[in-house]
Amino acid sequence: MASSSSSSTTQPKASTLGQKGQSGWMVYYDIDDIETLTETEQRPKKKRKANPSTTDGSTAAAKPTRRRRDLSLLPTMPIDILFEILGQLNPKDLVNLSRINKLFRETLLARNTRTVWKTARERFNAPKPPRGFTEVRWAALLFDTACQSCGTACVHNVDWNLRKRVCKKCKQEHLIEASSFKDKFPNYHRDVLGYVPSTDDNGKRSRRRRVAGNFYWEGDIRKIGSEWERYQRAASEEKPGAQQTFDAWKKYRKDIVASHTKTAGRYERWQDSQIDRKQAEFVESREKRLNAFKTRFMELGYTEEDIDLAIDITSEGIYTGTSNVTTAIWNKYRPQFELEIQKARNLRRAREVQGAIAKKLEMLRGLYETHLSTLRPSATYFYPPVEFLWSFPDVANILESDKPIAAKDFQHVVDRLDEYVACYNDAKRKLLLDTLPSDEVSQVADPFSLARYVFQQDDGASLRSGLLGWPAIAAHSSLGSLNYELRAGVSVNAPLGVFLNQRLSAISAQLITLAGLDPMTATIDDMEAQDICVRCEGCKNSDKYDIYTWRGALNHAFEFHNPHRYSRFSTHDGDIDQLFTHEVPERVESIKAAVPSPPAEAKVWSCNHCHGFQRDNAEGKSLVLEHLASVHSMLNPTAHEDYFINELRRPYLKGFRSATIVQRVQCSICDSVFDRDAANSHLMGMEEYARFEVDQRRSARSRRPKEQASSWTKNSRL
Repeated sequence: MASSSSSSTTQPKASTLGQKGQSGWMVYYDIDDIETLTETEQRPKKKRKANPSTTDGSTAAAKPTRRRRDLSLLPTMPIDILFEILGQLNPKDLVNLSRINKLFRETLLARNTRTVWKTARERFNAPKPPRGFTEVRWAALLFDTACQSCGTACVHNVDWNLRKRVCKKCKQEHLIEASSFKDKFPNYHRDVLGYVPSTDDNGKRSRRRRVAGNFYWEGDIRKIGSEWERYQRAASEEKPGAQQTFDAWKKYRKDIVASHTKTAGRYERWQDSQIDRKQAEFVESREKRLNAFKTRFMELGYTEEDIDLAIDITSEGIYTGTSNVTTAIWNKYRPQFELEIQKARNLRRAREVQGAIAKKLEMLRGLYETHLSTLRPSATYFYPPVEFLWSFPDVANILESDKPIAAKDFQHVVDRLDEYVACYNDAKRKLLLDTLPSDEVSQVADPFSLARYVFQQDDGASLRSGLLGWPAIAAHSSLGSLNYELRAGVSVNAPLGVFLNQRLSAISAQLITLAGLDPMTATIDDMEAQDICVRCEGCKNSDKYDIYTWRGALNHAFEFHNPHRYSRFSTHDGDIDQLFTHEVPERVESIKAAVPSPPAEAKVWSCNHCHGFQRDNAEGKSLVLEHLASVHSMLNPTAHEDYFINELRRPYLKGFRSATIVQRVQCSICDSVFDRDAANSHLMGMEEYARFEVDQRRSARSRRPKEQASSWTKNSRL
């Protein structure tokens, strides 16, 4: 028995956690046994490789090789020098060093190195090892962040009730609840749990209230249970002193369990203080790294104010890395930091002159509007907001000039406004043409005249319509917010861009096909001449639906159907025959006559001889014609020449004609025909009569054929 006990203490159980094959051989020992190790496995010797160049038995000349840098000679140094070196290490480094190989392990686990471990522990104000722990084992528990059960890294918290550092997964696998003790260990006495440390954290996020001492480590139960059985068996056999030994063991275990509970709070407070210390050290290291970069950038001429606006300790490249900024690190992060600093500098300077720039821009706006007043109203819609001039460097230089600016300084800009606008529109057209299929664009002279291409402004949420044709695209030049980057870090307001709406374009192509035209060649004027009427399959019901024009259908799809729902339209010549009688075509023509497209009184018309009905001030057609006759003495004005549709107001056209389908029903009692609403009133008036005749009608219906059993029969749809 003695030899067996000795063998169990001198040969601890090894784990295969650190094994990496023969080339990286290592054995990881449990921290409970790290100091009791006296005999260890030797590293297997590597076989010497044969030199392939020696084929004739001659010995090849040995090539000089550089000596690898290693720590193999460290343990052989004089003891005072070795202790001086080890004394500079922290406890975690000592633990890792003791696991390198046999020589380091024997050196660091020697009795004369206990002062090294103690000094390292005291530098961190760590508590003294409790009973049952050596300095080495205590240091491993406090500072090694690997799970003691499975070896998982980065387990930062210790369960101080158990005095074990284990991960959540191992807790869930190896913790036994008190209520499950007899099921797991039927051969152990129930009182064993009173001598085993317990915890209230089983590694699960349970909403129920935790009960202190409810979970026990499986290995502790087995160890204490086996000791209990051994002492109890000896006491039951009435061996001399066995009962006293059993009682002493119980008292010892009770003291251990009480010590776990008593000291857990103090150890947790120390652990929290270490977290705060590490955070403070981390912040200090980040600040050193930041200051190193700041020093280098200030040497390049950047101000501290701009640097502080651009980077801080949370910036990528500052948050990680050592506090020592080498030349390699500087060259790696300088481009990204310098760009941010330049952005911050530009933005700061722009804010300093923001008020002066605003005054200059207002001066330029007045000159711009004066120029627009000299143009025909229909031509002004091709002129974007004055902010488009930011894209021209000569204008931007005047606006950002430090010198006082007067109206005369903008005169050369005003003289060239038409050139600026033409250049802006040409660039806009070219940008949009690049988004269209090249093979389709090459077949037509003006791709923007095709009815199949539907565009949309970037700020589509505020515009309830797609844009058809270049006039509509040019007219809708809403001003965006800080959407044009003048230079790095400085953005200004500029007109919003336009893009091709693929979904609406596909719907438009479908509508062109329904009109009997070729989507590849049909123009906007062709579709306007067709004046087709379609209905939305996704919005119809059995009683009423709306008939849409071509433009109205696109507006409806844009406003009421999200991009994930494809609107389907059908003509009256197709599916409508299933719902209407032969009178339907006549009704449709009457609807067209009653509600022309576009409606005459829709406020979408503007005068082309003055600026009284411009932009948001468009009016109905009759009012504009009256204005032309009374103000401009034009009794027979020409459409699109003397007056025109305001493209900014076109989306507000409803673009549909209402068509109501009323289902007629016939009363089986009096043979009268009613619509649904009138039928309900008729039923209420016939209530007394129906009660009086109820029995007779029920018996009569029971004798009719099944298809005539209903009180109401459909007669027709009128």
